[in-house]
Amino acid sequence: MQNLLNICEEHSLLNGYRWSPTKCTVISSSTNSTTYNLYNTNLRTAPTVKYLGLQFNHLGMDTRAHINNLKEKFNKSMHRIHQICARTNGFSLLLSTKIYKQFIRPKIEYGLSITSFKTTNFAALERLQDDCLRMIVGGFTNSSVKSLRVMVNLPSMVERWYTLNSKYLIRADTLPTDSLIFKIIQSNTRYSKINLSKNKNPIFQALLQNNSPISIYTKLTHTISSYRSNAIINSSEKMIQGCRSDLKLDPILTIPMTRKERRRILRWRMNWLPGGKPNCHCGGQMSRNHLFVCPAIPEAYWENIRRGFHNDINPIDAILKSLLTNKPKSITEKQNLIIKWQPLWTDLLNILFLVDQICHKTQETFVDEPDPGVLFYKWIME
Repeated sequence: MQNLLNICEEHSLLNGYRWSPTKCTVISSSTNSTTYNLYNTNLRTAPTVKYLGLQFNHLGMDTRAHINNLKEKFNKSMHRIHQICARTNGFSLLLSTKIYKQFIRPKIEYGLSITSFKTTNFAALERLQDDCLRMIVGGFTNSSVKSLRVMVNLPSMVERWYTLNSKYLIRADTLPTDSLIFKIIQSNTRYSKINLSKNKNPIFQALLQNNSPISIYTKLTHTISSYRSNAIINSSEKMIQGCRSDLKLDPILTIPMTRKERRRILRWRMNWLPGGKPNCHCGGQMSRNHLFVCPAIPEAYWENIRRGFHNDINPIDAILKSLLTNKPKSITEKQNLIIKWQPLWTDLLNILFLVDQICHKTQETFVDEPDPGVLFYKWIME
């Protein structure tokens, strides 16, 4: 290394320019005590250096230090948007998640495409995103937000790494042959980090097997959508199985309803029963499964909702999955939808209202609310 520094020093003197030793840092491991100099000035050493927003050590990019730096940025930024009403009693969930996607997630994704992550690193990134969603919806530290991610069509950080890394690899493969990065890639061995990332990226591997004549970026879009949809369909998580797999915003975030109605539906979807699993009025323990056998729920509310499970999906989740995504246009279609949804939706909202009462263990805390589903029915008929 000192020989290279001497060459740089000699070149600068011959060509009339000068390096600044005070601006130079030698990245060195803690076990290396060697000192280096430039123009007879000792260069400072450091275990890590931040360059262009990324952390580097003597082995290359320092993933752990990079994630720790992301945490600091994330906490500051998230608290700022939390203060401007990106929270439960502020903006709507839909608007709050859009603010997160626009201003916070790009900070987490910076450098993601060229970083080599381990499983533990991905877990730390997922934790950052999940903490943000919990802050928006008011969840506890360990509350699951996996189903919420699906409802707002937000990919996991692992899926984002697969996506961004695939775009980077495609770009690297299509650069001019005289570009520096192209020559570096061509000189790499099959065990280099870029080739290893190709092998462990399922989206990129699926893309290589797609022989259709369409453009590479169109194939990439289709491959990403297919991968994410299959991840939802094949998930072993019960809460995710109850969500839609069409990679669109869930209708429960967009159709008109009161704030309390939407809150109850979201809590049901995420299995966030208030108070954990409190004792029911009937003496049992309230849970999603107990609800279908609970005598505290009037039989009249089950008149339009069948209690049995279908394909391991409970009937309330099945109803929520079948919600209409587009507003009806013709009068006949509107009338048919009212006939179908008015009794069904009213009963569902009444059941979730009773669950809310049972979990809070008192009826005095609930103020009068408008008739259930009124805003939804009005929206259909407009």
